[in-house]
Amino acid sequence: MILTKNDLLGKINQRDDGRFVLVSPEFSGEKEVYLLSETYMAFKKLSELAKKDGIELKILSGLRSFAYQKAIWERKWESIGEEENREKARKILAYSAMPGISRHHWGTEVDLNSLDNAYFLDGYGKKVYD
Repeated sequence: MILTKNDLLGKINQRDDGRFVLVSPEFSGEKEVYLLSETYMAFKKLSELAKKDGIELKILSGLRSFAYQKAIWERKWESIGEEENREKARKILAYSAMPGISRHHWGTEVDLNSLDNAYFLDGYGKKVYD
């Protein structure tokens, strides 16, 4: 698949672009999530394998536009407070990509089960992570 500049920057209308598919509510709940069709097929295979180990995978986020990623970045930027800009950026980059360079723009990245990193440290969350 060849990606255009607009693809890479998240300037996609996924509803009108045949490369992307709407994820079934079985995997995404009530939220509308789109993925690149190849990514979705791979996720479904992974989900089947995970179920055999007693793990249920839920997609919380998939394809994101530039504007959506920018809003995430700005919300985190404002929440950090009074620190040097470089340090604020480093803190955000530990868990989130800058708008324009996120793989979410391509529909190949998913956030699974929780947006709270602590969830994956122990218990069921650790099992999901492993």
